[in-house]
Amino acid sequence: MNKRGAQVALVVSSLRPAGYTRETFQGRTAHALDAARVKALTDFAESARLQAAVPGIAVSLFTTDTVLFEGGFGVREIGKLDPVDADTLFMIASNTKSLSTLLSPSRIKAASAAWSSATTRSTSTCSTRPGPASPAEGERLARNPSSSPRASSILPWPWGDLP
Repeated sequence: MNKRGAQVALVVSSLRPAGYTRETFQGRTAHALDAARVKALTDFAESARLQAAVPGIAVSLFTTDTVLFEGGFGVREIGKLDPVDADTLFMIASNTKSLSTLLSPSRIKAASAAWSSATTRSTSTCSTRPGPASPAEGERLARNPSSSPRASSILPWPWGDLP
């Protein structure tokens, strides 16, 4: 199976029932994000946060030229009462590394940072691994986002060290 695993996975993931047609939004007009839809999306976000037992999340809903909602749900830290809001800073995680890498050049272009700027100079709440390693620099993060500081070195992790 090891030699043919990819081919078997392709066949299994390609099976479709008779009469199946792939959904497409081509030629369809998107619904406007009115107050009722924004409320439905924010209610969904809060419900998902609660079901996943996540302490806090921040959400932003926008169109090309208008911010429709920006805010947070829950708390910044378990056991504390500080709420998450639109200005809450979160650590860079695996799912945000690509976004952070994408946004870094815009900060550099706006001259508020340089490729050689240490990440700790960009925000006072950014932490780095203790030890001889220097703070992550924008260029190194852009070339290798996985080199950003590990959460296990900054946040308490009740299940021991991450591998």
